[in-house]
Amino acid sequence: MYKLFELTPEGEVKTLFHGVNGSRSMQVGEMYHSERKEVSDGTNGTRYTSGFHCLPTFKDASSYRRRFTALHRTIAIFEVAAFNTRPKAHSRDPVFLADSVMILGEA
Repeated sequence: MYKLFELTPEGEVKTLFHGVNGSRSMQVGEMYHSERKEVSDGTNGTRYTSGFHCLPTFKDASSYRRRFTALHRTIAIFEVAAFNTRPKAHSRDPVFLADSVMILGEA
């Protein structure tokens, strides 16, 4: 699957919003586990069980990336191994939520 990350000028890979274990920084080749809790989308308040947002294809990820242009950050697409995935039912895009991910590399 594919996941969006912020890529800093120093080459650091960071989550777009929420961190993992108190940090937004993530490393290629490491396994990360999401805390399963009820969360809500900021814009519409829809509640769902948290997870890493992933997309099934590079094309889907490229399309999804356009939603984040206002962030004024470098948004990169990385290939990830995603585990225990489920569709994010209320998303306008083909977003899946994963309990765990491992970053494989920039796509």
